[in-house]
Amino acid sequence: MSIPMNFSDLAKPANDILGKEFPVAGHKLDVKTVAPNNVTFSAKGAQSEKGAISGELEAKWADKANGLTLTQGWTTQNKLNSKLELEDQFAKGLKLELSTAFEPASTARAGKLGLLYKRPNFHGRSFLDLTGKTGPVLTTDAVVSHDGYFAGAEASYDIQGGDVQRYSLGVGYATPLVGVAVQANNKLSVYTASYYHRVNANVEASGRVTWDSLAGDKVLAEVGGKYTLDRLSAVKAKVNNAAVAQFSYYQVIRPGVKLGLGLAVDTQKMGEPVHKIGSHIEFSG
Repeated sequence: MSIPMNFSDLAKPANDILGKEFPVAGHKLDVKTVAPNNVTFSAKGAQSEKGAISGELEAKWADKANGLTLTQGWTTQNKLNSKLELEDQFAKGLKLELSTAFEPASTARAGKLGLLYKRPNFHGRSFLDLTGKTGPVLTTDAVVSHDGYFAGAEASYDIQGGDVQRYSLGVGYATPLVGVAVQANNKLSVYTASYYHRVNANVEASGRVTWDSLAGDKVLAEVGGKYTLDRLSAVKAKVNNAAVAQFSYYQVIRPGVKLGLGLAVDTQKMGEPVHKIGSHIEFSG
């Protein structure tokens, strides 16, 4: 028996194919190193297509023997993010989280408590946002599975206002080779259906259809795929029903260095300056 994915990841295989590794909106740089004392340092930088630059420095310390992880980050917006995690100490599969954010310039603060529990055929999570706009907000989700089939639900409750802010449902089927998910989000007003298929060792395909019932009859559909050229390189492509096509190429240049190039083309406006290019460089060591 396997542990199902959490509710946010019900369509993860399809979302990864259609959403990840398409560096078409500016340029990104990621640097990640691991010290001998198990501290992981990472630096992320991004330049948007309009030229704005943002970044974050992060340090992560893990004591695997005691299930303790501490993460501290500092962004270019002068925001300090901290996260403390304690896993498998009170019960097998139980994880406790405390996340905080602090902005020294404005003294704004945010805090969130998390309780996560997973075991074969079940994955549940609860998060208490202590600094919601109207007071504490409790968000809970759970997924159950059996023989590859799964069903999940999520709800968010404003404790002070006594109001259910949102609720969602999802069902599907997942194996290492095939995945199908149908979800109804935002108080069952936004419907999404997706599929994932690993055709063979080198080819993966995916598709997704989304309909927002509050926005009319317009449906967003997109299909895409990934072809692994060899163990060091891969290409991806996708297109939606707005006739926007995106392409990407990733290559491991040498151990610890990976380069990604992306291109987005509006096929209905070939002669206009609306097309986009981007890049993503990753260093690790």
